[in-house]
Amino acid sequence: MLVQAAAASAQTPASPPGAAPRSLELIVGEPADVSFGSVERFLVGDPAVLDAEQLNPSTLRLTPLAPGKTFVLVWGPEGRRTSVVRVMPFRLGPILPEPAVEEAVKHARALKVGYTFDYETDRRGSTFRDTRLDTTNRFNQQLNTDMETPYGDFTSQFQMQRVNSVEDLTFWQTRLAHGHLGPVDDFDAIAGDSYIPFARGFAVPSVGYRGATLRLDDLGPFHAAGLWGRERSSIYSLSSQGGFGVKRDSFVSGLNVGYEDPANPWQVEASTLFGQGDERQANTSDEMVDLSSAYRVTEVWSLKQELAMSDESF
Repeated sequence: MLVQAAAASAQTPASPPGAAPRSLELIVGEPADVSFGSVERFLVGDPAVLDAEQLNPSTLRLTPLAPGKTFVLVWGPEGRRTSVVRVMPFRLGPILPEPAVEEAVKHARALKVGYTFDYETDRRGSTFRDTRLDTTNRFNQQLNTDMETPYGDFTSQFQMQRVNSVEDLTFWQTRLAHGHLGPVDDFDAIAGDSYIPFARGFAVPSVGYRGATLRLDDLGPFHAAGLWGRERSSIYSLSSQGGFGVKRDSFVSGLNVGYEDPANPWQVEASTLFGQGDERQANTSDEMVDLSSAYRVTEVWSLKQELAMSDESF
C-alpha cells in the first residue's frame, strides 16, 4: 500500500510504484505506510517530529509525533531521494480528533490582539513664555494580531502616526508564515512594508519597500523568493513612503534562487535586483546581480565566496 488513508485525507497524493513522494502531509498520531521503491537505508531529519520504521524492502511506516516540518532521506539503487513531511496537529473535517490531537489543539495559539497608543510633544521657544512657538505634537497608534489558521501562521501590524495636522500610515504588514494552500506548501507571503529578505554582502542592500513578497521553501533542496514594491527613500524615515503622505515614483523588484541540502556540503544562491522610476535617488544602480556559494568544511567552519556586479551601489 502506497499511502494510507491518514495521509490521503490530508490531500497528500499517492506515489507511483518505485517513486518517493516529493511531499507528504500527515496528522499527529496517525501513521502512514509509504512506498519509496527500493529502500536500502533511510534517515529522518527531526526524530522529535516524525518516527520511521521499515516494514519491507520498499515501504516505510511514518508515525507523526508532533506538529512541525522535517524530511526523510531514502537511499536505494536509484540514488538518494528526499521527501518533505509536514505534520499537522489535526485534520480539517468532521472527524473527531484523537487524544494526541486534542492535546496539540489545546496548546495551539489563539487569536491575540494588541493595541498601543502614545503621545509626545516638543515645545520650543526663545524664552519660557514663548515655549508654545514651533510646537510639535505626535500621536502614535499601533495594532497587532497573531493567530494560527488552517493555512499557516497569520500576523499583522499597523502603525498610524499623526504629526500636528498631518497623518500617515507609517507602517503596515500582513504575513502568512509556513503557509500551505492547495498544491503550494511551506511558503511565506508578505504584503505591506518589508525589507529585502535576501540582502547580502556586496550589492544587495537592505532596501525597504511597500509591496509584496513571496518565498517558497517546498522545492526539494531549492528555495526561491520574489518581491515587488515602492521603494523607501530612506531607512531612517518614520514613514514607509519616505515622508508623510509622499508617494515617490521609485520601485524595486527582485528574485532570489538558492540550493541547500543537508546531505550536501555545498550551498549556492543567486540574486538579482531591479530599480524602476524617475524619482529614485541619484547615484543608484538600476540593476545588480549577486552570486554566492558556501562549502561546509565542518559543522562550525565553512568557506564562502561571493561575486557581485552593479554599475553603482543600489
